[in-house]
Amino acid sequence: MEKISNEVFSYFDFKKENSSREEILFICDHSSNQIPNTYNNLGLDKKSISSHIGFDIGSRLLTIQLTKQLKACCFVSNFSRLLIDPNRKLKDDDLILEESFGTKVPGNSKIKKEEKNKRINKFYTKYHISLSKVINKLALKKKINLISIHSFTKKCETFNRPNEIGLLWNNDISLLVPMLKYLNSLNINVGNNYPYSGHLYNYTLDFHSEKKKLPNLSIEIRNDLICNQKGINKWTSILKKSFETILESRRK
Repeated sequence: MEKISNEVFSYFDFKKENSSREEILFICDHSSNQIPNTYNNLGLDKKSISSHIGFDIGSRLLTIQLTKQLKACCFVSNFSRLLIDPNRKLKDDDLILEESFGTKVPGNSKIKKEEKNKRINKFYTKYHISLSKVINKLALKKKINLISIHSFTKKCETFNRPNEIGLLWNNDISLLVPMLKYLNSLNINVGNNYPYSGHLYNYTLDFHSEKKKLPNLSIEIRNDLICNQKGINKWTSILKKSFETILESRRK
C-alpha cells in the first residue's frame, strides 16, 4: 500500500498491478474537519467543528475502507471546508462561508482579499493540482472512473430527507444508470440528483473529468447511517458489491 500525505490531502493506493482493465479513484472533498491552530477554529466551538458544517461525517472512514476492499485508490482532503470548499468554483459565493446551517463563522466574516488568496493558494490550488497529478498518472495505464464520496444531513428545521443515498451527476450518466439500477434492486431509497443537484454541486468531478472525458459519479450517503463503524461496514459492503457488479458487467 502506498500512502502520500500532507496538510492538504492524503492519497492511498491499495491497487494491485494489472488487477483490472479499469481503475476507480475515490475522491473525498470534505473528509476532514481539521483547521490549523493559527485560525483558532475560526471562532467556533468544538461541537460546531465536529458537526456537518465542519466536514462530511463518516465519509473519510467509509472512503478509505471501501478503497481498501476494492483494491483501488483514493484522494481525501485534510482540511475543513470551513476554511475553503474544494468542491466549489473560485467565483462561487459559498467558496468560503460566513454562515452554515444557521451557524455564523466569525473567522470567515468579511475576510480580506489577502486572506482569501492565502487560503486559495495554500489549500484549494494545492488540492486540485495534486489531484490532477494523481489522475494523470493513473490514466496513463488504464481507464479511470472518478467517484466522489460525500454525506448529507437527514433533517433540520427546514427539511427532512427520506433518502438513504443520493447519486449526483451532470453530463455523464454512464455510472449513474447501472448504479441506480443496482441500488433500486435492493429497495434502497435513492435520490437521483437529490438531495443536491450534480448540475450545481459537482465542481471537482466536472473539472477533473472534463478534459479526459472520464466516467464519474458523486455519491451522497445520509450521515446518520454512517456515523459509526457498524453503519460504515454496512454501506461499504453495499457499495463494494455495486462497483464489483458494474465493473464485471463491463468486462463481458
